[in-house]
Amino acid sequence: MPPTGMPPGMPPQGMPPPPQPFDPTAPPQPPPAEAAVDEILSEEDFAASLESPIIALEIAIPHDPDSMAWNFYGQTVSLKVDVMTKVKAIKEELSGHLNKIAINKLQLKHSTQSFLKDNMTLAKLNLG
Repeated sequence: MPPTGMPPGMPPQGMPPPPQPFDPTAPPQPPPAEAAVDEILSEEDFAASLESPIIALEIAIPHDPDSMAWNFYGQTVSLKVDVMTKVKAIKEELSGHLNKIAINKLQLKHSTQSFLKDNMTLAKLNLG
């Protein structure tokens, strides 16, 4: 029974309303704003949106005792590259920091994307 002075079906103050029952005939609701996916810009538009075409990359190298010959000590390698640089060229530069490991042995992965493809530029990937 609701507290005195409360209409029937109303929750007490400070309590959230009860959930609405599912209605399969109701039109679909748009996703919440925070779930919206950022739109990927074209390569040219992304490059133009940056203050400078030169960007700083921080590449985390794994700590792998089996790969110490390649300098896999868990360090971070900092590089400054043009946003129109292809991933393959970044691997080539990174190879110099890793005892000239063959670039086909390197895989670069961004925290929000899958593995980066060699033929794509950072601008195409909207990274910068």
